[in-house]
Amino acid sequence: MLWTIIILLILIGVIRKTMSSKSRDANLRRRKAFGVPPKTPIVTHHSGLVVPSGDVYTWKSENGIEFVSRATGAKCTIPLDRILGLQYVQDIQTYTTGGGRSIAGAAVGAVIAGPVGAIVGGRSKTKTKTEDRSLIVMRVKSEAGPEMDVLFKGSEFSYQALSKVLNGEVLRPDPS
Repeated sequence: MLWTIIILLILIGVIRKTMSSKSRDANLRRRKAFGVPPKTPIVTHHSGLVVPSGDVYTWKSENGIEFVSRATGAKCTIPLDRILGLQYVQDIQTYTTGGGRSIAGAAVGAVIAGPVGAIVGGRSKTKTKTEDRSLIVMRVKSEAGPEMDVLFKGSEFSYQALSKVLNGEVLRPDPS
């Protein structure tokens, strides 16, 4: 029985390693097919301009900042002279639900421990949910003249990645 478990664990490890390397190889093939340089970070485009939606590779070229969709290969270039600024807007909201009264819990508590059990059992559990709505705002001057915002899903990593791309620094590979 013990040998069976050991063999199963080894097989699971080999399969996970194979799947991980296949995923990495597919990602490298996708980058090559889309003309994306190595060590290019991925950020998530939210809205604004003609930048492809979803996850996009981004890097600095002689033409400006390049954005290429990770899914489709759709491409967009924003000339550097049209980029007016970059800002990280952190918006993390925490919601608490529950904490009210539970009739079923009070009934069970009363049966088990009497009046004190009814009081304790009548309180429902509280649940806390955290939602990250942070954004990265890239202010861009459109070809027609007015300023527009290009929004990306916010995270400290994505903000640092976009900042480094704008400043032309070499980046480490994206964490995915």
